[in-house]
Amino acid sequence: GISLKFFRVDHRYFWFDEISTIGHTSGNQILNSPVNEIKNIRFFKDQLRLKTQNLTLRSQLKGLYNSTNLNPLHYTFLMIWYRVAGDSDMSYRYFNILFFILTLPVLFLLAKTLFKSNLAGWSTVSLYVFSPYFHYYAHEARYNILLVFLISLLHYLFLQAISNKKLKWWIGYSVVGILALYASVMS
Repeated sequence: GISLKFFRVDHRYFWFDEISTIGHTSGNQILNSPVNEIKNIRFFKDQLRLKTQNLTLRSQLKGLYNSTNLNPLHYTFLMIWYRVAGDSDMSYRYFNILFFILTLPVLFLLAKTLFKSNLAGWSTVSLYVFSPYFHYYAHEARYNILLVFLISLLHYLFLQAISNKKLKWWIGYSVVGILALYASVMS
């Protein structure tokens, strides 16, 4: 199931939301697109290559936090990600695949804790890995898979906090809850 996430990840073109994600990651609210002009797709490809624009992390963060965003944590993580992994179209999609893979042990632990069974954990992971819904969103450069990871981790930490009644679990729950709110207002 994990290998399916890498299969044909480059099959689809970037769509408007993914291009907007890269625009937000650059610190610009809107990409500089000409009005009433027909431009070649290369015009936008040049604007999507953030490494060639010599942007500093500080200027990007300043631009990001001076604009209205519903998921600033995702853009902040992508600012760090493209500096490490590159700024090709597929690099942005690999970011989601990384968080998809990080979600697997969290889901296993969540289901195992909730149902007190390893079989429940493996069943949950299998349903998640082979779900076409999550497969589709793992191939996008959007915030959805990051949000799934944070919400799964949030629920796991909540179960640990109410069962163990220790302060460290409540602190972890609070921190991940705040991060989830910054990943998406819908959380």
